[in-house]
Amino acid sequence: MSMLKRFIVAVIAAAPALVAGAQESISARDRLLESMGHIAGLPAYAVDIAMAFEMAGAEGETNRTAITSHLSMAGGDRARFRVNIEEGAMELFYAPDSNYIYLETQNQYVEGAAFGDREKALTMMPGREYRTSQLLLSAYLHNSGGLLDGIETVAFAEREGEDGVDEIRAENEDVVTRFWIRQGDAPLLEKLELDLSPMVSRSNPEITKATITYTFENWNTAPEFGGEHFAFVIPEGAKEFKPASRPADPLEGKAAPDLTLELLDGSGRLELSKHRGKNVVILDFWASWCGPCRIGLPIVTEVADAFQDRGVVLYAVNVAEDRQRAEAFVRDTGLTAPVALDANGVAQRLYGANSIPKTVIIDREGVVREVHAGVSPSLKSELTQALTELTQESAAAE
Repeated sequence: MSMLKRFIVAVIAAAPALVAGAQESISARDRLLESMGHIAGLPAYAVDIAMAFEMAGAEGETNRTAITSHLSMAGGDRARFRVNIEEGAMELFYAPDSNYIYLETQNQYVEGAAFGDREKALTMMPGREYRTSQLLLSAYLHNSGGLLDGIETVAFAEREGEDGVDEIRAENEDVVTRFWIRQGDAPLLEKLELDLSPMVSRSNPEITKATITYTFENWNTAPEFGGEHFAFVIPEGAKEFKPASRPADPLEGKAAPDLTLELLDGSGRLELSKHRGKNVVILDFWASWCGPCRIGLPIVTEVADAFQDRGVVLYAVNVAEDRQRAEAFVRDTGLTAPVALDANGVAQRLYGANSIPKTVIIDREGVVREVHAGVSPSLKSELTQALTELTQESAAAE
């Protein structure tokens, strides 16, 4: 379990490069697009998915988890995703008028108004170590254009294998992803594997292997779902789940470490000390490879913009990446928040942002008031509440 806690999630996408040989009738990239488009275009489908996460250490220590799940999808706005984990079954019900996650063993439920659209909702389960792969899988199933960003090479590893399945390998310096796609008129996904070992071993030399594998079985592309299949009915005696209080961060209540960082757009520098006595400051630590950052950054930006006229300032602090990667991310995502470059990881170390995203709220007196690690369904409401209280305090003090 200790190794899982050291695991840093990352997200991977397929690439736009056409690297298949001239003899191929279809490029590897187009093969991916064909499969994505086919699945997203199905009126409805159901499939069993077996998931496995494996991590190995330099001294031979190995951690492996294996879980089973069943996914049902219909149209562009309905899903039911049941996952059988060690603690018991959990199930997502997603429909236009109601979204819930039900924890069967505890007979508790979470109302999911903050889950976002269906693509984002599917990333909420089954848990942290699978978040990277869930981001990729959901993008694949929804034919998301963002899946095609950031990869250096993509090619057929095996074309028309004996089992009638194509194997496609997509990679950059951080992650290797392999897709197994069924041949024929129904190019369904048979298997998906993310090898995060290159990235994880650079950050954690004691970890030599980190892979996530999904196997898809029993595809049904013409299911007959009953009218209530995607509706959640609160079981008798079930209680609404109340997450435990957010764990305190060592920085909370202390003076925020001072920072001076260059801004990506060349307009100047982030000088934290200049905001003291004037602004509530949000520092959101992110990187282009971080899947949860792609979910969290728009939420943090939206909330900060709503409080802009009350003196709230947001800086998106890019962690340990070069300017070109940060610029590409901003261009591809349309990020509007000022981006500060922490190329040498100085701010990351000062603020303990070893796992990202990490959102730090600093009051007008330069004191860290709240720190939010990762992305939760309640992130928007929690940030809104915190900023409401801080700006009210500032107004009362004037």
